[in-house]
Amino acid sequence: MATELTTIQWTEILLDNKITNDLDIAIFQGLYSFDGHKAPASQIGLLLGYTGKNTSSPLNLEIGRYAKRIAEHYEINFTARSMRKYKYWDLFFKGWDEEPFFIWQLRPELKEALEVTGLTGE
Repeated sequence: MATELTTIQWTEILLDNKITNDLDIAIFQGLYSFDGHKAPASQIGLLLGYTGKNTSSPLNLEIGRYAKRIAEHYEINFTARSMRKYKYWDLFFKGWDEEPFFIWQLRPELKEALEVTGLTGE
């Protein structure tokens, strides 16, 4: 079973600059700015100024790196996608297909931690 972090843990993570960097916060702020705090990663990428064929690639890479940094400090069980491959994004987001997109939505505990810390970008 995948790990779900509490609002308190997310608050600690967001405020720890050894774990969380500016790009991580920008991704969350971008997603937070959408209605229902949900959007395809490609739309967040566009909002952050990425261009090209796949504006979600830099976000997907960073989310994987960020999840691994968190796992260095917290006991995390990632959702297995296949043998030794994991879905890192589901630590941060709920996700589902809305063709042709895959939608991310901030997990409630992360959304609340962003609000508590004043890191919503609003």
